[in-house]
Amino acid sequence: GSVEGIGAFVRENEEAAARNGELVINALPWGVVEQVLDASRKPIDLPSERSTPLVLNVPAGSYYITLRHPQSAKPVSTFARVTAGKRSQTSGSFPTLSAEEYIKRAGL
Repeated sequence: GSVEGIGAFVRENEEAAARNGELVINALPWGVVEQVLDASRKPIDLPSERSTPLVLNVPAGSYYITLRHPQSAKPVSTFARVTAGKRSQTSGSFPTLSAEEYIKRAGL
């Protein structure tokens, strides 16, 4: 009977995986993912290395993402909808930063 128990366990895991999707979080020029909240505003566990692009395997649903950049005073928020078995991409941008970076590169 124990083999059947393992089979059921594997099936259950596969079903859970099928309800998950990939969430790819990006930022321009780049950022650090500060937090990811699901639709019920519950925080998702994040890895210790959270710079973008960050790929998370999460249950299908809606997510609110907060991104930070060390040189930007304000965090950026973005929204994502994840579909089971698919890859969803979202990105935020730090607009003031790109202008400053551009000026710096142009040597102005």
